[in-house]
Amino acid sequence: MRADKSTIKKIWPWLFAAPLMIAGMLFWPGGIEPPQEAAAAGDRISGECLEPHIGASGRHQMKTQSGLGYVVVTPTDYSAKHRYGLLMLFPPAGFSKIASERFYRITHDATAAGYVVAFSDALPLSSHAIRAQAEVVPEIAKRWCIDADRIVLAGHSDGGLVAQGTVIKAHLSTIQRGTIVSSAAGIQQQDLTAEKCPTPKAVTLLHPAHDERFPAYGWGVAKWWANCFTCKPMTDEPSPGECRDAQVCNASSSVRFCKTTESHAQYSPEFGQQLKLLMQSSRQSSN
Repeated sequence: MRADKSTIKKIWPWLFAAPLMIAGMLFWPGGIEPPQEAAAAGDRISGECLEPHIGASGRHQMKTQSGLGYVVVTPTDYSAKHRYGLLMLFPPAGFSKIASERFYRITHDATAAGYVVAFSDALPLSSHAIRAQAEVVPEIAKRWCIDADRIVLAGHSDGGLVAQGTVIKAHLSTIQRGTIVSSAAGIQQQDLTAEKCPTPKAVTLLHPAHDERFPAYGWGVAKWWANCFTCKPMTDEPSPGECRDAQVCNASSSVRFCKTTESHAQYSPEFGQQLKLLMQSSRQSSN
């Protein structure tokens, strides 16, 4: 059963409800991208992690302590003598970790940019689901050598909602840092009026201009994040196919909103492009 907009509004504080994706999305055509060697030495930040990390290079099927399945893929030349960024992709509703990896199609670019990339199994959205999804990043950071300043939390639809929720709902999660990239999430500005402002480094929101599930969502949430970062008020909503950046924000924080042209159920190439831009910029700023 898919949650409608009125249901989401009623149960947001507890369940972070969002729609199930259409069944056709669960079988995205094409294989899984192979991991790549980090493209340059600068993609691997010098300096060993202070504590021993037992994670090895390659592809690893994992489970959290609470039993949530996820897959971790490292650059082929991963070494615990270097710190790597982490790209965490949360799944659309009903997607397994493997289906998510096929849907997002980012493994090649992330590992080539010196990132460890991870995909988790979907859970029906609830407070328990937020807690369970929030366990993945800390567990990865314990096993692999991760640069805490280069953690990206991202996802589409339910996945985008979880990416924001693991940071907004601080009582459910220990994740307080990182960058958020959220696409087509079923959140409105009024849903957030009672929430305290969290402290991620940057937030990029994407929302379809003609989203059949959540029409006119996204822009208000971008304005809420801009207020959290004490940016100048965002007043010039972009046209379809355009992005807008909040201006004069707190030091080292930023908000971007992109209005995409795809339907709710479609993967937006702009989502992948924004991820690539963030990974590139974070790599340069760390060098």
